[in-house]
Amino acid sequence: MQKLHNDHNVYILGAGFSAERGLPIVKNFMFEMRDAYDWLKSAERLEEAKAVENVLDFRHDAAASAYRVKVDLENIEELFSLASASTGFAKTKDLSKSIRIAIAATLDFCTSKTAEKRFGIHNQEALPFYEQYRNHGQPNSFEYRDIPAYQFYIRSMLGMQDAIQGENTFISFNYDTVVEEALSSMHLGFSYGFKAKTVNYKTNILNLNNPDIKLLKLHGSVNWARIEQAKKGAGKLAVYDSYDAARAANAIPELIPPTWRKVFDGNLEGVWNDAIDAIKIATRIVIVGFSVPETDNHFKYLLAAGLQSNISLRDIVFVNPDGSQEFKERISNLFTTPQSSRVSFESATTEIYMKPYPLSKINRGFPAGNIFGV
Repeated sequence: MQKLHNDHNVYILGAGFSAERGLPIVKNFMFEMRDAYDWLKSAERLEEAKAVENVLDFRHDAAASAYRVKVDLENIEELFSLASASTGFAKTKDLSKSIRIAIAATLDFCTSKTAEKRFGIHNQEALPFYEQYRNHGQPNSFEYRDIPAYQFYIRSMLGMQDAIQGENTFISFNYDTVVEEALSSMHLGFSYGFKAKTVNYKTNILNLNNPDIKLLKLHGSVNWARIEQAKKGAGKLAVYDSYDAARAANAIPELIPPTWRKVFDGNLEGVWNDAIDAIKIATRIVIVGFSVPETDNHFKYLLAAGLQSNISLRDIVFVNPDGSQEFKERISNLFTTPQSSRVSFESATTEIYMKPYPLSKINRGFPAGNIFGV
């Protein structure tokens, strides 16, 4: 019998959550990859530039499949899945490696050209962790400036006014390290959900020893990688501080196609199992920036597997700027009775975590005060 959990928030993060950091969503990923090519060449990152070339060659040669089957070759997720399904294709021998490298390099390119948004807060009772951001030009001021945006967002999701509120689990479909960077900058530990002794940790920055906050990345991460071993295939999974650190070790990012043939070794199987277990005891499920594409049925079955024995669920909240009826109908079709499942919508993405009403809806708070952009 499941134990009742009255304050466990599970946040499911899609590409829209990272968009404010300059990272591409699915529909414009291929455009950014093309732009990344010249940047990689100019930086003499030739292996990554070659990987982008290989992906674009495959996209061109795969066009024939789109004549017979509905395949969107400008959708990186569909292209990734098609590549994983293509055996014996003339140019697919090293394609899986090329796609992983090209995706990671494109994300690196996007973050390099976009500065993180920053906020300020005017608050007479600001919390100690904001003291580092005090406006020292005005020593008697209650103004705190240049706070990184994702610190705002993650703090509010954790309800950090004095201490973390309730239980909190992040489930991410993203390859980027936006959440890790925010947690590390706040000196908060977390866990990726790997079982003991199943991976090598090669990190000096990330504190991965806190099981109370889990970040479960179901499609892999640019800072997870395997070092290729001659004649023995891929080596043991390793966790690095960043993609740059993995690249310096000549390691291949561990990224998983989000659709076709989702087969895992023991590492990622454990992460998926932890995600299902988190949904089983979720009080609220908050889906942020995920459009629930028809090509990813695994989201549907992830929810179904977790919710079948959940006795704690109170609300399911979709946070997405797409307020169209089509989107709402796509979501409603996931549930037999959306009303009884307490499904609701908020037409926003990250900025929702700076507003009192939505935060109170998910039983999390944020320090009162005037928030402004800087």
